[in-house]
Amino acid sequence: MNLEKEILRYLSSDIRRVLINIEKLKDIEEIRIFSERHIILYTGNGVYYVNKYSEFTKNAKNLFIPTYDSLEKTISLMCNNSIYSEIDSIKNGYLTLPCGHRVGIVGVAVMKNNEISYIKSVSCINIRVTKQIKGFADIIINDIYYDNHINNTLVISPPQCGKTTLLRNISYLFGSEEYAKKVGIVDERNEIASLVNGKVLNDIGLHSFVICEDL
Repeated sequence: MNLEKEILRYLSSDIRRVLINIEKLKDIEEIRIFSERHIILYTGNGVYYVNKYSEFTKNAKNLFIPTYDSLEKTISLMCNNSIYSEIDSIKNGYLTLPCGHRVGIVGVAVMKNNEISYIKSVSCINIRVTKQIKGFADIIINDIYYDNHINNTLVISPPQCGKTTLLRNISYLFGSEEYAKKVGIVDERNEIASLVNGKVLNDIGLHSFVICEDL
């Protein structure tokens, strides 16, 4: 995973500067950026803060403070400088970066005709780092598929327990040479396949394809 190419390039220059060494952290899971407050990094090895010296520390002192304008610029970059093109995602509270990294947006909902039309006054963005782990579904695949039959399966878990990673790997396995099943994916949040300009960026299996991004 190349976080500089996949995530940092979509951050405002000041935020990118303090996170430039993020590759040094192991098992990065979330990057939470608070307007006019601080940045928190959630990893498999614990929680880190980002100080104004571009250091990742357990000590919440001398912290780097992202500005409101920096968050607005970051959202614009994540939309390729065309917020209107991503308005449907934004009003639902998220954006999806290429390679499937999902960005949650916290702010004030603007209502129009009893529906959310936009989110303004953004106070926080939360970047969930996606990971493709081959073999993640191996332990359960025989419970889903046996006697040449695929059982109806519902995946339930608390947040951050790997539901999307599991689904992606199930798709990969069934679409592989070994199983050679025709797998159709409805990728509502573009997290499983990471479809960009018709190109699938994640390995979803030779026989798997994206039917549509929504139903």
